[in-house]
Amino acid sequence: SSSIYLYLYTRCAPESLKRRQFSHASDVWMFGVTMWELFSYGEEPWVGLNGSEVIVLSLSAIES
Repeated sequence: SSSIYLYLYTRCAPESLKRRQFSHASDVWMFGVTMWELFSYGEEPWVGLNGSEVIVLSLSAIES
């Protein structure tokens, strides 16, 4: 069950992770991640990172 949550976190837009709010912009982000996975033949966007590392990197993307 924890792998399901990691799957969801890795696809969330950074602002959704930080504020727990979803919008059209966050939907576009998640669609972009889906398209990236499709065109990269199913590669994971955050391969080799655990859930907390994904969150830290995503949130640091907003602050920079």
